[in-house]
Amino acid sequence: MKKNVSISVVLFLISCFVFNLNAQVSDSNLSKKFSTLFNNSSSYKDYKMINKADALDFQSHLHNYIQHQQTNQLAIKDKLVENEKELLVLQQEMSELININQMLIQDSASVSLFGMAISRETYSVFVWTIFLGLLLFGAAMYFRFKKANEVTESSKLVLQELEDEYENFRRVCIEREQSLRRQLFDEIKKTNELRDAS
Repeated sequence: MKKNVSISVVLFLISCFVFNLNAQVSDSNLSKKFSTLFNNSSSYKDYKMINKADALDFQSHLHNYIQHQQTNQLAIKDKLVENEKELLVLQQEMSELININQMLIQDSASVSLFGMAISRETYSVFVWTIFLGLLLFGAAMYFRFKKANEVTESSKLVLQELEDEYENFRRVCIEREQSLRRQLFDEIKKTNELRDAS
């Protein structure tokens, strides 16, 4: 943007320099023509007599010079108007860019969270609070899991001991029942033998 402004200023200065150079060249040509006209004229008392053809030639050169100067002035005026338009456009672009820059600065200073704009500091505090809360919650869940796991392991040990004790008790009961059946069978056999003997 500043580059465009500086380019337009440089172009304006160059056009002014070229105009001045052309004006100086035209002025020197006109002076030479006038000096030639004056030197070629004849004198009558204090008056100079100028040849009509030379006067008409000088008039045509003067007329061409005036037209050239008017054309240059119009070109310069057009160039000035064009430069002013460019300058206005560049100023508008610069003001738009300044507004956009300010909006970007404001946007970078805030964060949109759930559709609300909040400052970066508030957002940072909010995120760190959530992070620490989740960290504490995770630590609490870990310790509860560890405690529950210890209870589960001890319950499994107790259950294994109970199953072993129950298995021993069942085995003992089966052995006792078998021994009682043998005794009963033996007794029935004895009573049957006594009955048969009597």
